[in-house]
Amino acid sequence: MKNYIIKAGDTLYQIATRFGVSINDLLAANTSITSPNKINVGDVINIPIAIPAGPIVYTLQYKDTLYGISMRLGVSIQQILDANPNINPLNLIPGTNISIPLVDYSDGTKKIYNILGSTTVLSQQQTDNITRWRYNIIKLANDNPDSIIINGPILEKQVCLTFDDGADLVITPKVLDLLNKYNVKASFFFTGHNVDKYKDVAIRANQEGHSLLSHSYYHPNFAKEGLDYIKREILMTEDRFSQVIGKRPAIIRPPFGSIDDRVLSAFRETNNKAVIWSIDSMDWAQNISKDNIIRNVLNNVRPGDIVLMHSYSTLNLILEALPIIILGLKNKGYKLVDIGELLNIPIYK
Repeated sequence: MKNYIIKAGDTLYQIATRFGVSINDLLAANTSITSPNKINVGDVINIPIAIPAGPIVYTLQYKDTLYGISMRLGVSIQQILDANPNINPLNLIPGTNISIPLVDYSDGTKKIYNILGSTTVLSQQQTDNITRWRYNIIKLANDNPDSIIINGPILEKQVCLTFDDGADLVITPKVLDLLNKYNVKASFFFTGHNVDKYKDVAIRANQEGHSLLSHSYYHPNFAKEGLDYIKREILMTEDRFSQVIGKRPAIIRPPFGSIDDRVLSAFRETNNKAVIWSIDSMDWAQNISKDNIIRNVLNNVRPGDIVLMHSYSTLNLILEALPIIILGLKNKGYKLVDIGELLNIPIYK
């Protein structure tokens, strides 16, 4: 079963069509619905999701190994070999399509992905720090699944593109132009300071249907701050969002992804959930190439991924990479949605 929150304008027919079930299936799973014509906005209903038929098709990439593929897609090497009896694990040929068996998480368990994305332009110390942070954040998410989100549900081919550190007058408007051109909705994690400084850009992003969420007010490292300071940052940001777009975000992405038990306490005390990411495009890395950014997304994408990108004023490279990423994801059969649709949770208070 999957839970779904009824939104304004929803009908049972639309919900059934979206999830590939019948209206009778919905009624059988929700005995409290007395009439198909009487559903209430905000009610939570059960969706009897069936496991998609057949495996995922994966195209082998240069330097792929079965170990790397198994870690990336959350299946064992033996499961891959069983599904592909004709492949030679010591001679994987790039361009070959192989079958990846789907893992059944329909019993209510949730798969938390490993965080992917890499580059050779970082120092060894930077790489080690990232590896350590990824290990720690996954462990924290496993220990606090209701408060920290790494990725969305893995049974639907949906992906969310997210952009940190805006708004600004240079890059964010051009990102919005591209999203509009390709008819894509995304999620922007803006700082309260930038929302205040660039109100018109924030208003435009909101009016065009994108979700605007909190990235703190002044972009501090929360793990180095006291509890009261963190809560003050959060509430200042919510106040600024409310004044500019009339909404108070219920989702926050901590700057640098920096979060520990104290930071988590501040989020809970202010009724926020933390959304991190499961793919890092690494567009922030100095001297990274456009192709590296594109590979980090397209070669690693999985159902339910949340992709980290940025939209600050000096990041022209993302404008070159974004159209290729969008078209590549669509060609792979992915629907690009915002955080609210991906996670099916309230994103505003």
